[in-house]
This record gives sequence, structure tokens and C-alpha cells, in this order.
Amino acid sequence: MRPEIKYMITEKLRVVQLIVFIILASQGMFYFLAGAEALRNVSVPTFAEQRKAVDLVIGTRLQILYYAAIIIGFAIMVLSAKSADWRLFIITTIATVLIVTDVVLAVKFNIPINKAFLNYPDEGGADWRLLQISWLKMIVIRGVFTCTALFVLLFSWFKSAINT
Repeated sequence: MRPEIKYMITEKLRVVQLIVFIILASQGMFYFLAGAEALRNVSVPTFAEQRKAVDLVIGTRLQILYYAAIIIGFAIMVLSAKSADWRLFIITTIATVLIVTDVVLAVKFNIPINKAFLNYPDEGGADWRLLQISWLKMIVIRGVFTCTALFVLLFSWFKSAINT
């Protein structure tokens, strides 16, 4: 592949990547800034109702966005490695690792709690308040990862703009 075509493809992928990361980080920013605190103050039945309604609508959409972010990240890493753009390779690797970490935390913590709340209150023996607090704690931690990934990418865009 000619270098100018590789560059053009890489830049288009970077734009799409940035848009996807902005969408993913917006969820983290919401919970970090106010959402988690507000949802800590609602009753367990209210939280369960909110989780059921939101998870059924957004669960699949977020999965698509997360996996798109990872795939795009790997594509940019391959293209940047082949063109020896090590700055872009390192920045994309850092951002992609942060998103993968977020996905791992979601699969290990938030998604099982979401599934439990889909069965609220029928799932006997569960400490619902503890699950609520755990879910909120993990979504804020995950938000730190997605927001950091976004800031890493934004830094690379600003750095590129300054260098040109």
C-alpha cells in the first residue's frame, strides 16, 4: 500500500476512533460528575427499575461501540507500526489498553450486577444495596479509564496540530 493511502486511511480511522471514544467517555463523565452520587441516593427498587430500563436499551449499543473502539485501535496500531509512526502507535496502544481494561471491568463486575437487577427482587439472598453501591463504584472507576483514554487521544490530536 502506498504511504499516502495508508496515511489517509489512518487519519480517517483516527477521526472515527475519536468520535467513538467521545461517546464512550461521555457515559463515564456523566457518572463521575453527578450520576453516581445521584443514584446512590435512590432506593434499591428505583435503582433496579432504572438499571432494567437503561440496560435493555443501551447494552447492545455499548457493546458495539466498545468492540468498534478496540478493533479501530488495533487497525491504527497496525497501520502506524507499518509506517513507523511510533508516537501514534504508542498513544493508540495506551488508549486501546485503557478501553480493554474498561471492558474487562464491565464483564467482571457491572454486567453480572446488571443481570442480577434484571431479576430484582426475585433473586433471593442478594444484598441489593451492596450491589447498587458496587455497581456505582465500578462505573466511576471504569469512567476514569474511558476518560483517560479520550484525553490521551485528544492530546495526540493537539500534539499533531502543533507539530504541523
